[in-house]
Amino acid sequence: MLLAAGDALAHRVNVFAWVEGDMVFVECKYPDGTKVHEGVIRVLDSAGKELLSGKTNDKGEFSFKVPSRMT
Repeated sequence: MLLAAGDALAHRVNVFAWVEGDMVFVECKYPDGTKVHEGVIRVLDSAGKELLSGKTNDKGEFSFKVPSRMT
């Protein structure tokens, strides 16, 4: 599984992601600590196929259930 952050339009974005149980939690901030609002999060498999996507909320957070492996 690959977690990809979209283009930041010349602004560096710090993306933190961690797993708790069957959930993945993502937090995105600019270097000054400002939360990334409506930042696009794309989750790709090892072949580059998009498994899911979404946007961060007002707190710069996004979470999703760990995608099941597809064979």
